[in-house]
Amino acid sequence: MYSRRSLYESKWRDLKDFIALHQMPKELKQRIEDYFQTSWSLNHGIDIYETLREFPEELRGDVSMHLHREILQLPIFEAASQGCLKLLSLHIKTNFCAPGEFLIHKGDALNYIYYLCNGSMEVIKDDMVVAILGKGDLVGSDINVHLVATSNGQMTATTNSAGQDVVVRSSSDVK
Repeated sequence: MYSRRSLYESKWRDLKDFIALHQMPKELKQRIEDYFQTSWSLNHGIDIYETLREFPEELRGDVSMHLHREILQLPIFEAASQGCLKLLSLHIKTNFCAPGEFLIHKGDALNYIYYLCNGSMEVIKDDMVVAILGKGDLVGSDINVHLVATSNGQMTATTNSAGQDVVVRSSSDVK
């Protein structure tokens, strides 16, 4: 417990030094600090991918399949072999979106499909909420067809699709 607290304090000091060194504006400083604190409260400073990197490949695949089992059980993957699912699971990344942060901005190229594990997202068009996404929704290239994202809380994110934005209103993890 003490080593975890010590790690937190060390990383917090490093973050404060980074902010001061680069003279971050007040609003950006607050966003950085909020992200760090919320992220730490969710993962306690444990980097899943760093931890997995030390495991043998077979064990890493099995652990990764366990961690991402909710996504791997989606209907789109029902015909996939166990080997395919294991390989796919190794490429799934969890992302956290702090409250008020944008996941995707209008006009951004969409390189990923996101699965919303927890929380909620708002789809914004012309500064109006046109949809609210929740657990199990997908966010991808066409927001009107399929949407993917994951979250450990509510979130605000923005994505481009037919002039619509997806806004994260509170904390979330995105896979």
